[in-house]
Amino acid sequence: MDARELFEAELARRGLRHAADVGSGRCVVWVRGAKLAVSLDNLARQLTGDDGDAERVAWFTDQVIGAAGPAALTADALYWCLEPNDYKDWPDYRAAVSPRLDRVLVHADPGAALIRWISPRSLSELGLPADEAYGRAWSNLDDAGRRAPQVTTGPVDGVTLLSFAMGLPSNASLLLAPSLREVVSGVVGWPVLAVAPERDVVYLWNATHRELADRLGKMVVRVHASAPYPLSTELFEISDSIRAIGSYQPDDRSAQGR
Repeated sequence: MDARELFEAELARRGLRHAADVGSGRCVVWVRGAKLAVSLDNLARQLTGDDGDAERVAWFTDQVIGAAGPAALTADALYWCLEPNDYKDWPDYRAAVSPRLDRVLVHADPGAALIRWISPRSLSELGLPADEAYGRAWSNLDDAGRRAPQVTTGPVDGVTLLSFAMGLPSNASLLLAPSLREVVSGVVGWPVLAVAPERDVVYLWNATHRELADRLGKMVVRVHASAPYPLSTELFEISDSIRAIGSYQPDDRSAQGR
């Protein structure tokens, strides 16, 4: 069974009404009066054809149902989040970060591991104008960067790799945090290079060690291809700003310059 068949079977088991949206290819699900258009691309990436698929489908369905729960929107949960820019439907509040990534204004719920794009209706419910919501999102991300537990790996070829333990539903978005230099420079120096193949996988290291980028290429490509929430195979340089300086190719470990 493919992802759609498994998901629809799980919805039927739970007694949830659903239908196919022929135009977009999504599955429309009605949960507690809410109508959700669900892309199954992420679920399809997680399926491996083994006995664990039933658990993966159940977890995915839990996330869909959770997204239809009470909004419980709060300004304290506004963040800028890294998202791939190959959307079928565009976010209302976004800005380009690289050729493959945008930063998107979101409501992030760490407890439920849910990320919801903010809409004009969301801001109306919060009673916030867009510019104030932008400021809150930067402030919250700054605080999250200061609180995030750090994990070091290595040294690899004499170079220390730094990553973040679970905190936000998107650890990779901490690359955007205004506090990034302050919190990582004491460990890996500054400026840094970084990769973020999926939401929860991010590695940073000192930018003087450009040669380490080639060592990480195979991992970046593999994680990106199998991730439930893939981001980018780009190599980033972060100093006063963040910019992509190359991109790993599926058949090449090196980060090809642009």
